[in-house]
Amino acid sequence: MKGPHTLISKILYSSMLIAFINCKKEEKKDIEQPHPIATVSAPEGIISIKEASTLYNNYTEHRADIIEQYEQKVRAPEKEFQVGRFVDFDYQTIKNYIAYVDQEAKNAGVEKVTKLRLYFANYPTKRNFPDGKPFVHPRQNSIFIVPTLNKKEKITPFILEKMEKQN
Repeated sequence: MKGPHTLISKILYSSMLIAFINCKKEEKKDIEQPHPIATVSAPEGIISIKEASTLYNNYTEHRADIIEQYEQKVRAPEKEFQVGRFVDFDYQTIKNYIAYVDQEAKNAGVEKVTKLRLYFANYPTKRNFPDGKPFVHPRQNSIFIVPTLNKKEKITPFILEKMEKQN
């Protein structure tokens, strides 16, 4: 009976020795910490959820029904219409757009883009623009964005095509 116990004891002792050796304290390494992100204050003009709800409800009460009635009775009564309630862009698209505006402004010699102006818009009844480019939501309201710059103390839309013609 001495044989198996001795073998088990040796295995147990060896396992404990290996565990003890492997449990030595690791040397402290200088771990590179990521740069802390600076805290950004909320910009002026941010509204509360309650204020947003008030604006949304005002749109519902004073605009949405009028638009829907017009679209269903006057503009295209044969087609169903649902009033658009929002416009959305994915976050990366907005970041790419701003980078593109900065690039084009620099290439055009614009010292500083001052604002992004959002224009209200409305898609045509057909599914294509006059140049043939398709779009998804005929008759829906939308927006388009135009960067602006200060020119002779006046805020002016920054339109690359227009600036190229002037040069």
